[in-house]
Amino acid sequence: MKFQFLPENFSRSENAPPFETRKIRLFEVERIFLKNKKMLEDAAGIDYLSMGDNQFPDKAIPRPWETSGTFNESWGYHRLDYRWKTTDFLLKCLISNASRNGNYQLNIGPHADGSIPAPSVRRLREIGAWLAVNGESVYNTACAPQPEPGWGRLTLGKDGALYAHVFENHPACQLVIEAVSAAPRSARILETDQRVPFHHGEGRLTLQMPPESVNSPLNVVKIEF
Repeated sequence: MKFQFLPENFSRSENAPPFETRKIRLFEVERIFLKNKKMLEDAAGIDYLSMGDNQFPDKAIPRPWETSGTFNESWGYHRLDYRWKTTDFLLKCLISNASRNGNYQLNIGPHADGSIPAPSVRRLREIGAWLAVNGESVYNTACAPQPEPGWGRLTLGKDGALYAHVFENHPACQLVIEAVSAAPRSARILETDQRVPFHHGEGRLTLQMPPESVNSPLNVVKIEF
Protein backbone atom coordinates (compact mmCIF):
# COMPACT_ATOMS: atom_id res chain seq x y z
CA MET A 1 0.00 0.00 0.00
CA LYS A 2 1.51 3.35 -1.07
CA PHE A 3 0.71 6.93 -0.20
CA GLN A 4 1.62 9.63 -2.73
CA PHE A 5 1.99 13.19 -1.49
CA LEU A 6 2.24 15.47 -4.53
CA PRO A 7 4.42 18.59 -4.18
CA GLU A 8 1.81 20.77 -5.90
CA ASN A 9 -0.53 20.15 -3.00
CA PHE A 10 1.86 21.79 -0.56
CA SER A 11 3.79 24.53 -2.41
CA ARG A 12 2.91 27.74 -4.20
CA SER A 13 3.64 28.28 -7.90
CA GLU A 14 2.30 30.30 -10.81
CA ASN A 15 0.02 27.42 -11.70
CA ALA A 16 -1.04 26.66 -8.16
CA PRO A 17 -4.78 26.12 -7.75
CA PRO A 18 -6.82 28.51 -5.61
CA PHE A 19 -6.52 28.16 -1.85
CA GLU A 20 -9.88 26.44 -1.43
CA THR A 21 -8.98 23.81 -4.04
CA ARG A 22 -5.64 23.12 -2.37
CA LYS A 23 -7.36 22.85 1.01
CA ILE A 24 -9.77 20.27 -0.40
CA ARG A 25 -6.85 18.28 -1.84
CA LEU A 26 -5.09 18.33 1.52
CA PHE A 27 -8.29 17.16 3.18
CA GLU A 28 -8.57 14.32 0.66
CA VAL A 29 -4.97 13.24 1.32
CA GLU A 30 -5.61 13.26 5.07
CA ARG A 31 -8.91 11.40 4.69
CA ILE A 32 -7.32 8.73 2.48
CA PHE A 33 -4.41 8.36 4.89
CA LEU A 34 -6.70 7.91 7.90
CA LYS A 35 -8.89 5.48 5.99
CA ASN A 36 -5.90 3.36 4.97
CA LYS A 37 -4.49 3.53 8.51
CA LYS A 38 -7.78 2.09 9.77
CA MET A 39 -7.57 -0.63 7.09
CA LEU A 40 -4.03 -1.42 8.18
CA GLU A 41 -5.03 -1.66 11.83
CA ASP A 42 -7.90 -4.01 10.98
CA ALA A 43 -5.79 -6.22 8.70
CA ALA A 44 -4.35 -9.45 10.10
CA GLY A 45 -1.01 -9.20 8.29
CA ILE A 46 0.15 -5.70 9.20
CA ASP A 47 3.67 -5.01 10.40
CA TYR A 48 2.82 -3.33 13.70
CA LEU A 49 0.31 -1.17 15.56
CA SER A 50 1.10 2.32 16.77
CA MET A 51 -0.46 3.42 20.05
CA GLY A 52 -1.44 7.00 20.81
CA ASP A 53 1.16 9.39 22.20
CA ASN A 54 2.35 8.20 25.63
CA GLN A 55 -0.34 5.51 25.56
CA PHE A 56 0.49 2.21 27.29
CA PRO A 57 -1.81 -0.83 26.98
CA ASP A 58 -2.37 -2.73 30.22
CA LYS A 59 -2.12 -6.18 28.61
CA ALA A 60 -0.23 -8.01 25.89
CA ILE A 61 -1.17 -7.51 22.24
CA PRO A 62 -0.67 -10.57 20.00
CA ARG A 63 1.15 -8.63 17.27
CA PRO A 64 4.05 -6.15 17.28
CA TRP A 65 3.18 -2.65 18.45
CA GLU A 66 4.87 0.47 19.78
CA THR A 67 4.39 3.50 21.98
CA SER A 68 5.90 6.86 21.14
CA GLY A 69 6.70 8.76 24.33
CA THR A 70 8.37 11.86 25.71
CA PHE A 71 10.83 12.64 28.49
CA ASN A 72 8.55 15.35 29.84
CA GLU A 73 5.18 16.56 28.54
CA SER A 74 6.44 18.22 25.33
CA TRP A 75 7.43 16.76 21.96
CA GLY A 76 9.70 19.63 21.00
CA TYR A 77 11.94 21.67 23.25
CA HIS A 78 9.98 23.70 25.80
CA ARG A 79 12.09 25.68 28.23
CA LEU A 80 9.21 26.00 30.71
CA ASP A 81 8.32 22.30 30.76
CA TYR A 82 9.86 21.07 34.01
CA ARG A 83 7.69 17.95 34.30
CA TRP A 84 10.51 15.49 33.64
CA LYS A 85 9.69 11.81 34.02
CA THR A 86 12.01 9.83 36.26
CA THR A 87 14.41 7.23 34.89
CA ASP A 88 12.61 4.63 37.00
CA PHE A 89 9.31 5.51 35.29
CA LEU A 90 10.83 5.44 31.80
CA LEU A 91 12.49 2.08 32.41
CA LYS A 92 9.24 0.62 33.71
CA CYS A 93 7.53 1.82 30.52
CA LEU A 94 10.23 0.13 28.42
CA ILE A 95 10.05 -3.11 30.40
CA SER A 96 6.25 -3.19 30.44
CA ASN A 97 6.06 -2.69 26.69
CA ALA A 98 8.66 -5.39 26.04
CA SER A 99 6.76 -7.79 28.29
CA ARG A 100 3.57 -7.15 26.29
CA ASN A 101 5.15 -7.61 22.82
CA GLY A 102 5.66 -3.88 22.36
CA ASN A 103 8.40 -1.40 21.50
CA TYR A 104 9.09 1.94 23.17
CA GLN A 105 10.54 4.89 21.28
CA LEU A 106 11.45 8.04 23.17
CA ASN A 107 11.30 11.48 21.62
CA ILE A 108 14.02 14.03 22.38
CA GLY A 109 13.31 17.74 22.02
CA PRO A 110 16.69 19.39 21.28
CA HIS A 111 17.68 23.01 21.82
CA ALA A 112 17.69 25.38 18.83
CA ASP A 113 21.40 24.62 18.28
CA GLY A 114 20.74 20.88 18.16
CA SER A 115 22.19 20.08 21.59
CA ILE A 116 20.31 17.70 23.90
CA PRO A 117 18.89 19.12 27.16
CA ALA A 118 20.82 17.99 30.25
CA PRO A 119 17.81 16.22 31.85
CA SER A 120 17.41 14.06 28.73
CA VAL A 121 21.13 13.28 28.62
CA ARG A 122 21.16 12.16 32.25
CA ARG A 123 18.13 9.92 31.80
CA LEU A 124 19.54 8.40 28.61
CA ARG A 125 22.80 7.59 30.38
CA GLU A 126 20.95 6.02 33.29
CA ILE A 127 18.77 3.96 30.96
CA GLY A 128 21.89 2.91 29.06
CA ALA A 129 23.64 1.89 32.29
CA TRP A 130 20.69 -0.32 33.24
CA LEU A 131 20.55 -1.88 29.76
CA ALA A 132 24.30 -2.54 29.80
CA VAL A 133 23.78 -5.20 32.49
CA ASN A 134 20.11 -6.11 31.98
CA GLY A 135 19.67 -5.70 28.23
CA GLU A 136 19.26 -9.41 27.55
CA SER A 137 16.01 -9.33 29.54
CA VAL A 138 14.53 -6.84 27.05
CA TYR A 139 16.23 -7.29 23.67
CA ASN A 140 15.04 -10.20 21.50
CA THR A 141 12.52 -11.30 24.11
CA ALA A 142 8.82 -12.09 23.91
CA CYS A 143 5.76 -12.03 26.10
CA ALA A 144 6.04 -14.77 28.73
CA PRO A 145 3.21 -17.35 28.83
CA GLN A 146 2.79 -16.94 32.60
CA PRO A 147 0.24 -14.48 34.03
CA GLU A 148 1.63 -11.00 34.62
CA PRO A 149 2.47 -10.64 38.35
CA GLY A 150 1.47 -7.65 40.43
CA TRP A 151 5.04 -7.09 41.65
CA GLY A 152 6.60 -6.63 38.19
CA ARG A 153 6.84 -7.98 34.65
CA LEU A 154 8.01 -11.16 32.89
CA THR A 155 9.79 -11.63 29.57
CA LEU A 156 10.81 -14.79 27.76
CA GLY A 157 14.22 -15.18 26.13
CA LYS A 158 14.80 -17.06 22.90
CA ASP A 159 16.77 -19.69 24.81
CA GLY A 160 13.79 -20.35 27.08
CA ALA A 161 15.06 -18.32 30.03
CA LEU A 162 12.42 -16.48 32.03
CA TYR A 163 13.25 -12.95 33.18
CA ALA A 164 11.52 -11.55 36.25
CA HIS A 165 11.64 -7.74 36.43
CA VAL A 166 11.11 -6.69 40.03
CA PHE A 167 9.18 -3.41 40.30
CA GLU A 168 8.34 -3.82 43.98
CA ASN A 169 11.00 -5.20 46.30
CA HIS A 170 11.50 -5.16 50.07
CA PRO A 171 13.56 -7.12 52.63
CA ALA A 172 12.59 -10.81 52.78
CA CYS A 173 10.46 -10.32 49.66
CA GLN A 174 8.88 -13.43 48.15
CA LEU A 175 7.93 -13.26 44.50
CA VAL A 176 5.39 -15.76 43.21
CA ILE A 177 5.15 -16.72 39.53
CA GLU A 178 2.13 -18.79 38.56
CA ALA A 179 1.83 -21.42 35.83
CA VAL A 180 5.46 -22.56 35.85
CA SER A 181 5.25 -26.21 34.85
CA ALA A 182 8.91 -27.21 35.17
CA ALA A 183 11.28 -26.70 38.08
CA PRO A 184 14.13 -24.26 37.25
CA ARG A 185 17.75 -25.31 37.54
CA SER A 186 18.92 -21.84 38.59
CA ALA A 187 17.81 -18.32 39.44
CA ARG A 188 20.17 -15.36 39.80
CA ILE A 189 20.17 -11.57 39.74
CA LEU A 190 21.56 -10.41 36.40
CA GLU A 191 23.49 -7.39 37.64
CA THR A 192 25.33 -9.10 40.51
CA ASP A 193 25.09 -12.79 39.58
CA GLN A 194 23.80 -13.38 43.13
CA ARG A 195 21.92 -16.64 43.57
CA VAL A 196 18.22 -16.36 44.36
CA PRO A 197 16.75 -19.22 46.45
CA PHE A 198 13.49 -20.60 45.06
CA HIS A 199 10.82 -23.22 45.65
CA HIS A 200 8.77 -24.90 42.95
CA GLY A 201 5.63 -26.91 43.54
CA GLU A 202 2.14 -27.37 42.12
CA GLY A 203 2.89 -25.18 39.13
CA ARG A 204 4.02 -22.25 41.24
CA LEU A 205 7.52 -20.78 41.48
CA THR A 206 8.42 -18.74 44.56
CA LEU A 207 11.57 -16.61 44.55
CA GLN A 208 13.10 -15.57 47.87
CA MET A 209 14.78 -12.25 47.10
CA PRO A 210 18.03 -11.65 49.03
CA PRO A 211 17.78 -8.83 51.60
CA GLU A 212 20.61 -6.93 49.90
CA SER A 213 18.70 -6.70 46.63
CA VAL A 214 16.38 -4.07 48.07
CA ASN A 215 19.17 -1.52 47.61
CA SER A 216 19.11 -1.93 43.82
CA PRO A 217 16.00 -0.67 42.00
CA LEU A 218 14.57 -2.65 39.11
CA ASN A 219 16.41 -5.90 39.69
CA VAL A 220 16.10 -8.59 37.06
CA VAL A 221 16.14 -12.27 38.02
CA LYS A 222 17.16 -14.67 35.25
CA ILE A 223 15.48 -18.05 35.68
CA GLU A 224 16.93 -20.92 33.65
CA PHE A 225 15.37 -24.32 33.10
